[in-house]
Amino acid sequence: NARHHLQSCKLEIVTNDFVKKLMPDVIMPLNKAFYMPQAVNIHPMRYLQ
Repeated sequence: NARHHLQSCKLEIVTNDFVKKLMPDVIMPLNKAFYMPQAVNIHPMRYLQ
């Protein structure tokens, strides 16, 4: 089920400013990241720990 859902999931390229709003302590080496708003929702800081 997850495999089929991810194929239809919207993919966005976001900037460092957007990422800082979601996860303030994350340092990005580039000024771009991928964001999948319809993907499974997790607590980002708990996931990174």
